Amino acid sequence: MRETQAELRRQLEARWADYAAKLTDKLDDMDRAARPLREDVPADQAHKAAEAVRGMSHRLAGSGATFGFAALGRVASDLETLCVAILKDDSRLSSERRDEVDGLLEDLRRAADVPPDPPLMASGPSFGPAPAPADDEEEKRLSWSRMTDRWRASWSGT
Repeated sequence: MRETQAELRRQLEARWADYAAKLTDKLDDMDRAARPLREDVPADQAHKAAEAVRGMSHRLAGSGATFGFAALGRVASDLETLCVAILKDDSRLSSERRDEVDGLLEDLRRAADVPPDPPLMASGPSFGPAPAPADDEEEKRLSWSRMTDRWRASWSGT
């Protein structure tokens, strides 16, 4: 069992290192895709770039958080939110919006330099298999009711 955990840990650490090594390339790709968002271009070009950057930042937000780059994930999420706002606006990007994009792209670079949290692995025993899903509506209702009761009890201290 210990050998299996050690092997799994090595595999996770290898994936973590691989992600960290490719991060600069991902940020370079995002910078290239965002170039029209940093310049005074027609709205349709800005929208095309915003859609590309939105997708890239969405993936980076999830993968960053998964691989321990929490700060990177948060900044990428902020950039995704900004891109969504840009896509809702039909006018040219204002200089303030361009500055926001520029600032978030710089923040992404800084966040990538923050040492990530190491990959986590549970060291203790498993809690066992997940309970089987409820088959009928009454069982689902009772299960939900029990869960709600436990949640209320934990908040009320009883």
